[in-house]
Amino acid sequence: MSDPRMSNNNSPISYLGNSNIKRDGVEEEWTQDKINEYARCLKDPVYFAENYVKVISLDDGLVPFKLYPYQQEMVNHFNDNRFSIVLACRQSGKSITSCAYLLWYAIFYPEKTVAILANKGATAKEMLGRITLMLENLPFFLQPGCKVLNKTSIEFSNNSKIISSSTSSSSIRGMSCVPDYTRVCALLENGDIYYTSIENANYINKNETKFIEKKHNMSHSKKYNFVYKTTNIVNGKEYIGYHGTDNLDDGYLGSGKLLKRAIEKYGPESFIREILYFFNNPTEALEYEKKIVNEEYVKRDDTYNLSIGGDACILYGENNGFYGKTHSDETKSKIREKHLGKSNHTEESKRKISEKSKQRWKDPEYRERTLSNLANRSITDETRKKLRDVNFGKTFSEETKQKISDARLNFFSNMSEEEYTEWYNSTHGPDQRKKRSESLTGHTKSKEWVDKINKNPKKIKKTAETHRGMKRSEESKKKMSVAKKGKRPHNLGKVYIHNPTTKEKRMIHKDEPIPEGFKRGYLKPNENTK
Repeated sequence: MSDPRMSNNNSPISYLGNSNIKRDGVEEEWTQDKINEYARCLKDPVYFAENYVKVISLDDGLVPFKLYPYQQEMVNHFNDNRFSIVLACRQSGKSITSCAYLLWYAIFYPEKTVAILANKGATAKEMLGRITLMLENLPFFLQPGCKVLNKTSIEFSNNSKIISSSTSSSSIRGMSCVPDYTRVCALLENGDIYYTSIENANYINKNETKFIEKKHNMSHSKKYNFVYKTTNIVNGKEYIGYHGTDNLDDGYLGSGKLLKRAIEKYGPESFIREILYFFNNPTEALEYEKKIVNEEYVKRDDTYNLSIGGDACILYGENNGFYGKTHSDETKSKIREKHLGKSNHTEESKRKISEKSKQRWKDPEYRERTLSNLANRSITDETRKKLRDVNFGKTFSEETKQKISDARLNFFSNMSEEEYTEWYNSTHGPDQRKKRSESLTGHTKSKEWVDKINKNPKKIKKTAETHRGMKRSEESKKKMSVAKKGKRPHNLGKVYIHNPTTKEKRMIHKDEPIPEGFKRGYLKPNENTK
């Protein structure tokens, strides 16, 4: 890459006769090589110093600045941390390393003020002189252009400036000397934690409400959707989550009670975030998060996650704030009264929930896990009684009955023959029948319940109408005959009696005396009431 500077002191692109300094307002002719080098220098201050900065050596004069490993570490520490304390011996290259970094910072970060302070003004000027020498030996495509250059200050075309002064109470009073690499912690009301630049933190705090709504609105398209891991470099504990953003450098660390406490204890600089995977949309990212942030992961001792991943919030064990607690009867009553007759979902929400449930049920793993949980679930007799008492006497409305009927019809109509066989065997097989039989053994229906079934005129009429004109098939007759073989008839040795007045009928043993008011035999349809 050629350097366009001229040798004569009256160059139209040089600053006040100094042919090594580019003046303000000069346009650069960019090539692809220049663009690549500029981008690399912008990203890496160590690369900038070692490839383009020159310093004075006592033995060899003007030479390229080759940093020792500890000097590289210093530059990286300056760039990654808000505060730096350097413990080193005299004449170890601390000052010259700092000068190279400050020049890089002022060139590539616009509208910044860098202050060089020393116990004597001459010392501070000497440091600025070293920076000026480094600037003079930079190629013009890296120089931003110079507005002001003297022994106490430099001001560039990007409005960044470097000033030197002696240390005093008023040496830089009124100046904003806060570098952009300074990071602060911003905590939002919803628990999200950002460790980011002052500018970005100010933007987040000023627009917190809109920022939260935009961030958590799943319908809002984000440029980047990814699953990340935030690690505490002090103790190795980690936090995994999903994040959607338009800015990869927004400094987002995560959210949650444990992570917040850890950041308050160790400081945000003790945490690093790494992106595990990028995804095309939030749904894919949340699904992946749900797979890795599972119950086993949450219960580990080396994580800050309190709930499982995905779009559900499920807390386990002592991490759940309600762990070991129960609602009082009064609280339960208040909750019930508050929600009685209310629906928290719109019709559109109900439709979406229904569709999502149907999609989830198609997952064989989810279906098997759900059925297994139901099969292993046991209900105490006390709970059964409570359920029975609560539902006793309740009936479905005609609308609800129709919905249930339609749902069952749709359920079965969409099944293939193989699926129906699988479903029937899983619900009506020998094991299921045995379980139902065992669960009913020893339980007798109350007289009210029996009367409700057997003495309900509407039900009797409906049953009669349903069976009127029906004939049992030969197969059914054969099954009934086989079932009754070897069994004692329930009416053996008994006769019917009836009361003509009350029309009550019953069976008694043939040797028993007939009660007063009763007659032997059936009640005849044309028999008059006396």
